[in-house]
Amino acid sequence: MKRKARLKDIAEALNISTTTVSRALNNKDDISDSTKKAVLEVAKILNYRPNYFAKSLHNNQNHLIGVVVPRVNHSFYSQMIDGILYQAQKNGYVVLLAESMDSDKLEKQCIDEFLDINIAALIIAPSYDSALLDGYIIDGIDREKVVICDRSSEKIAYNSLSNNHATGAYQATMQLIKSGLNKIGHIRGLTNDRIADQIHIGYLKAITEAQKEPYTYQCAIVNPEESYKATSVLYEKYRVEGILAVSDEAALGVYRYCFEHAISIPSTLSVVGFSNAHFSQYLTPSLSTVDQQSRAMGINAIDIINTKTQHSLKAESINIDTIFIKRESSFNTDQK
Repeated sequence: MKRKARLKDIAEALNISTTTVSRALNNKDDISDSTKKAVLEVAKILNYRPNYFAKSLHNNQNHLIGVVVPRVNHSFYSQMIDGILYQAQKNGYVVLLAESMDSDKLEKQCIDEFLDINIAALIIAPSYDSALLDGYIIDGIDREKVVICDRSSEKIAYNSLSNNHATGAYQATMQLIKSGLNKIGHIRGLTNDRIADQIHIGYLKAITEAQKEPYTYQCAIVNPEESYKATSVLYEKYRVEGILAVSDEAALGVYRYCFEHAISIPSTLSVVGFSNAHFSQYLTPSLSTVDQQSRAMGINAIDIINTKTQHSLKAESINIDTIFIKRESSFNTDQK
């Protein structure tokens, strides 16, 4: 591999000091136009590119934003990252991405590694067991330069963005109830996950108000394979007419089960997901779901970093409304 050109290489080619080269590249007034021109020409010939990290350490400033998410391949987080990248590019930031694998220990390791390279700001979607949800303070970075996204808690010490997942689940369940369904099941996420717990609370609230019986399957892990098993129990044992899945990924297992057992969606079984994954609109039938507006959350996270100052002493918790998206997998309220 060809060695990357350095300031020293330009200096040796022109028989000048590296300090002069550096000042010429930074267009300093004390360097003559002829020297600047010569330096730029040699830099172009050598394909010189400045070392971003060295420069940021020297200037004690940079535009690097570290982003930590539990899983990059989860539809919610991938859309949130898309919003972060979009808004970061507009504002001159460079984004570095890390994955915590939903582990508090790995999450802290990712944060420490970002702080070691003098990161300017942090955007963190906490793991389900994150200490941040219990008020953990990150040493080495100003509080206004940290934004917590997705999972929420009253103990969070930083500015945060989240959804009211209970409200979204309540609205989705009520849509199924209003369409005339009597038995509505719920494929529930992990019990120690705040988001899954909130979705379950919203489901139960709607079921209780409608004076119906709840039918819940507790997942050991949230994936299509587990939700396939959940569907077999909810449909074969309880004959549910509708299912609210904890995520769109979980809804895939419902679809597979229905396909293999010749169960018609939505005529025999209505299905609603959660998160509005990109693939949800391309399923057959297209999946009704709850849009958490994760891309907007990513955009807003960058905006918070841009606008907050050291005088913003009080951390704010900002709620982004969920939106129920009606598609083909569930009946309209006047259809049944």
